[in-house]
Amino acid sequence: MTDTSAWFALAGALGGIVLTGGFTLINVILNHRWSERASERSNREQEAREAAARLRGVFYDYLVATNAYYHAIDQMHELCRSRSDDFDTWVRKEYQALQEEYQYLTISAGSEVRQLARQYDVVLYGLRDAATDFDEDRWSELRMETHKSRERVRVAMRTELGIYN
Repeated sequence: MTDTSAWFALAGALGGIVLTGGFTLINVILNHRWSERASERSNREQEAREAAARLRGVFYDYLVATNAYYHAIDQMHELCRSRSDDFDTWVRKEYQALQEEYQYLTISAGSEVRQLARQYDVVLYGLRDAATDFDEDRWSELRMETHKSRERVRVAMRTELGIYN
């Protein structure tokens, strides 16, 4: 009987070791999978944040370039009666910056932002033409449209970035 008890004790101890080892192994495997999934999710979230930050930078640079172009045209308009310079030379730097930022925006932004940015650029170019033609009625009309167009672009940009308010 003592031999049988010893065998049962040995079998129980070995069975406990096997069960504990099996549970430990399963726990390690599951923790590894969960950790791997959490790491992948964290990496995807980090990449999404970095992409949004890059896009925000593209939008910011575009808006700064359009603002500089607008102010150069506005200054050109204010001084038009006393200046006989070539108007294209007057705003060349701002125009080139606007073109560069617009091109970068076209490869980075969604279709709605691209379409509204194009419309905004067209309004800005019309404003420039009104300034060089000394057309005050057209200048006033396009100046108001410039502000509306800029706001539409900003709203679309904020929407694309997931900023709602």
